[in-house]
Amino acid sequence: MKWLSAVLTTSLVTAMLALFLSLIPEWDRMNRMDENELTVFRQASSDKLSDHNLVDKLTRVKLKLPIQRAEWKNGVLSIDLVYDTEAGSAGVYQDLYELASFGFQSQTNVTQVRVRVVDSASRRGELLATMDARKEDTDTLPALTNVNQLAGFLESTYRVAYTSQWKGRVTR
Repeated sequence: MKWLSAVLTTSLVTAMLALFLSLIPEWDRMNRMDENELTVFRQASSDKLSDHNLVDKLTRVKLKLPIQRAEWKNGVLSIDLVYDTEAGSAGVYQDLYELASFGFQSQTNVTQVRVRVVDSASRRGELLATMDARKEDTDTLPALTNVNQLAGFLESTYRVAYTSQWKGRVTR
């Protein structure tokens, strides 16, 4: 008789457990957040750059040159890139274009993008080129892939300057 009681108890517990597990998906649907509640564990994507998300956002930008330094202050994004001979001038122009696109099209609070390209071969990290891009200088960025088109667009739209080291070391 005791074994019958044990079997019935075990069967009852098993049935209750199966019923409980089948209700879990329904429970999730019933407890969905309404629009006034804040997310806690989901990362909300933001279109505003800040000190807290600068590194995360910059790692998503596809650059050919490594970033040496990045700074965010009062709407100005400042970045130092390290020149790589393998990437060449095409890599520099592509990265300048990508950073301007990132700053002005992906982020709503960037007003200026300053980029310096420094020489990796020199011990002091000599400056090769700079770009000072301001949001008011352009409304949209055209889709360009050719090196000469990129260079022409950047030089005509933004303030791009080259040092004598650039002219002696880099060719377009």
